[in-house]
Amino acid sequence: MEDLKRKGSFLADYVKDVIDKKYRTRSLAAEDLGIDESVLSRICSGKRPGVSESIVEGICEKLGLDKAEGVLRLFLTKHSKIRQFFTNPKKPITFRILHPDSNDKAINPEKISKTHTPVPLISNKALDGFISLKHRAAEHALIPKTWLQEDHNVQCSCVKGDSMAPTLPDGSIVAIDFNNRTVQNGSIFLLKWKKKVVIRRTVFQDSYVLFYPDNADKEKYPIEVSSMKKAKSAKNNLVLGKVIWGMAKG
Repeated sequence: MEDLKRKGSFLADYVKDVIDKKYRTRSLAAEDLGIDESVLSRICSGKRPGVSESIVEGICEKLGLDKAEGVLRLFLTKHSKIRQFFTNPKKPITFRILHPDSNDKAINPEKISKTHTPVPLISNKALDGFISLKHRAAEHALIPKTWLQEDHNVQCSCVKGDSMAPTLPDGSIVAIDFNNRTVQNGSIFLLKWKKKVVIRRTVFQDSYVLFYPDNADKEKYPIEVSSMKKAKSAKNNLVLGKVIWGMAKG
């Protein structure tokens, strides 16, 4: 994607080329999209559009574009403080990190998006301590609401190291559901193993559970083994939470 300084806004990047290819004139485009031509001009020029989420959703639907993506780009176009944290964006926007206003006590999800919700982004060191606590963080990640269960304690963190590459390379963001602690075959979990907090894929084999790193270098990242009974025991507390969503840097 071209530099934002030349094209103006995330929303303009997303819709302008499609509009220009589909319609002979902006006047015809505005009529078909059901908006005023001056509004369309502001959107395409990268200026603050002054439109609602529902209008952007309607435009995206007419253009055959993803509506949730359009809403996110509208949000970033309107919020300059957040926009500065996005450089060289791609389609879709691959790194949704939000820095709330330092004067705000908390983020209001209703002000952000109908399709995504902000989830606290906490440090790797803090992961082990927030199994049952809600954590107030300075940074948040926008997570699709379809991945979240109501009243579940979900935290986000950055992956440190390449043990789960290429699935989750170093620096990836993951969302962890701390209420989902039942080990499952083939899923990725946050584990407390040998006094360390690690992310591993769990693979069932007979009466055992393999803690499997996706990295092919098994000499550097060996497969660990636990009995099924121990892995499923609430007393042993091996499973801290399930990785329900992940996003690699793009």
